[in-house]
Amino acid sequence: MKLFNRIALGATLLACGAGLSAAQTQVGSRQTGVHAAGARDKDINVVPYLLGSGTGGTQTDAVNASTYLWDNGDDDRQVGILSTVNDHVDAQAADDCWLKEGMWYDVQDIYVRMAVTDGFEPDTVLYVYEDCDGRPDDTLMPVAYPQEEWYLVDSTPGGDFAGTRIWEIRYHIDQFAQGPQLGWLSPVHRGEGLAFWVSANHGKVQGREAQLRSPNFGLPDWTDASDELCCGICTDYYIKVEGKCCWRVLNQSTYDLDGLTDPIYAQNHPWTRTLDDFQLADPCKELDEFGICRIVAYFATNCDVETIRGEIFSNVCDMPENASWPEVTLSPDRVEPTGETVEGLPVYEVSFLCPPVNLGAGCNYWFSIFSEQGAFLGKRSVWLYRHRDVCNIRLNAGKFYYPAIGIDPATPVSELPLGPGVDREFAYSVWVCRPRDTMGSTGQ
Repeated sequence: MKLFNRIALGATLLACGAGLSAAQTQVGSRQTGVHAAGARDKDINVVPYLLGSGTGGTQTDAVNASTYLWDNGDDDRQVGILSTVNDHVDAQAADDCWLKEGMWYDVQDIYVRMAVTDGFEPDTVLYVYEDCDGRPDDTLMPVAYPQEEWYLVDSTPGGDFAGTRIWEIRYHIDQFAQGPQLGWLSPVHRGEGLAFWVSANHGKVQGREAQLRSPNFGLPDWTDASDELCCGICTDYYIKVEGKCCWRVLNQSTYDLDGLTDPIYAQNHPWTRTLDDFQLADPCKELDEFGICRIVAYFATNCDVETIRGEIFSNVCDMPENASWPEVTLSPDRVEPTGETVEGLPVYEVSFLCPPVNLGAGCNYWFSIFSEQGAFLGKRSVWLYRHRDVCNIRLNAGKFYYPAIGIDPATPVSELPLGPGVDREFAYSVWVCRPRDTMGSTGQ
């Protein structure tokens, strides 16, 4: 999966701007956008695409502490690079972002800072390009994200930034990506006035230096920014990518269009449960607990998808500790049809994202998925089997629990009278992350 795929997903707002003075807490959003007054300035003077000359400026941090997957450092205001496309100018800047190999990443939000001509607010889109030879790849259409919220950080910056206001802009990404990933981020202001992307620094340039493209200034192709800025400053620009680092601890998402399809085994609460187990190994002995990053299961049902639930059970000696009482019950965040059917039942990919539960490292747990709509005649659900391989069982075979007809305790599906006759496991995958109480003040 490529970084920041072209998927339109839901948004979650974060509480930012804590600690700002009253004069600095002007906030806009796509829901509540605050719009600056002022008529269009038709005689705007297009200045060179550089703000600042390495003299620095006052820092103001409007972002609460969080988990950053990529962080170019604090706003240092050595320089601001023009990234504006409107009736007056066509200039675009881009800087790169890496996600390392060996991890999965729940990319939630991206923050940038821009200096916008005083009297105007940011009206931006974040373009995300793939990489080609160390520059943004123009042969592929970039992914575009509208600005979600924008916060006034500094209303009266001095020095070379005089005549602008500094804004922090948030883009909601909501993507799940496997490393390694490399993308180029390009925030572009499309409204009135000019917007300059503010520099940031950790004392080093992370990845490649920023790129600039501006037909107005004779740069039709992406060019190293330091080659074109009058001061020759090689720097990064303000980017913070917020999210979670995740580990996949179970990969059973390849499925057969089959399951416990006999109506007597319909996986409808409260009478029945189908269960499969997973293990939370921590070979490096770094954590006592894990948080759940996501669980994805494959489920066929003709029930109302709003009634789908997941459950997690503790384990005792290769069995659910109590198959009637889960440790936690989960509601799905996404239910997406695959376009397939099993005996006329539509198949869904069901995702449970970041549920509020921590699980003990080194422990086994059992997962179950079902529909609560079991009281309606003709309604039934089937958790699909994992695709059968030569070596099919990891840990324990999937089990079924139905005390009303004597299937108690939970029994391997191979032993059911109308079951498959062989041991099977069920189709789902589990990703974990660091436990919730260590993820930072935003609760990530």
